Amino acid sequence: MIAEALKAYSGRRVFVTGHTGFKGAWLCSWLDHLGASITGYALPAESRSLFNQARVADQIQSLEGDIRDLDRLKAALADAKPEIVFHMAAQSLVRPSYDEPVETFAINAMGTVHLLEAVRNVPSVKAAVIVTSDKCYENDCRAEPFAETAAMGGHDPYSASKGCAELVTAAYVRSFFAHSGCAIASARAGNVIGGGGPDCPGPRASRGIRTSGNRSTAERHSSVAARPRTARWLSAARPSRRDRRAEIFGRLEFWPA
Repeated sequence: MIAEALKAYSGRRVFVTGHTGFKGAWLCSWLDHLGASITGYALPAESRSLFNQARVADQIQSLEGDIRDLDRLKAALADAKPEIVFHMAAQSLVRPSYDEPVETFAINAMGTVHLLEAVRNVPSVKAAVIVTSDKCYENDCRAEPFAETAAMGGHDPYSASKGCAELVTAAYVRSFFAHSGCAIASARAGNVIGGGGPDCPGPRASRGIRTSGNRSTAERHSSVAARPRTARWLSAARPSRRDRRAEIFGRLEFWPA
């Protein structure tokens, strides 16, 4: 059923913000495998990023731009004329949000305003997914899991900015998209550990494990060869390709559901 639904991406024009990040690079590779025509909009990738290592830019139209630059974003979206938009551009970490709270809110909250404002002025867009975070909820230390209808909140600038992004999305849907013919959804993402990812809990934990003699009780997996549980069915490298991208993605093993 999912496989059939994914065929709908073939030949579609897709616009991805934050495509130079870890999740964005994976998403673009997945969309390329599905046959989509992709335009990415993001800040330049870090030198050791998955985006650069896997040469994702070779498979898409990659535009450098800041989500805080409304005019530039509007122009890029209008030129691309996408049918589908994925908004993943973000300041994505909790700890830096304490050092740069203004920047965090400007990117995560106002960046979402800018994206939705740009979308509502491009008639070609039929669907947009706003990716926020599972940290968007008001943390009241409850024992049971949060429902999607739980109150937005957040005790730190990052979490609060993601709650703001959810409120912005809801307001734009009610105010501008309810009868527009463009479907808007939000996706509250959690932490992801996978191939080509940045420093994450797994590697950090392995560095803290005591060693016995000359041998460590745990070995740090290569950031390239780590296994992304959330994308077990993703096969980003086509057999005919012999490039760096295939070399990286082709070595992945996928965990069962």
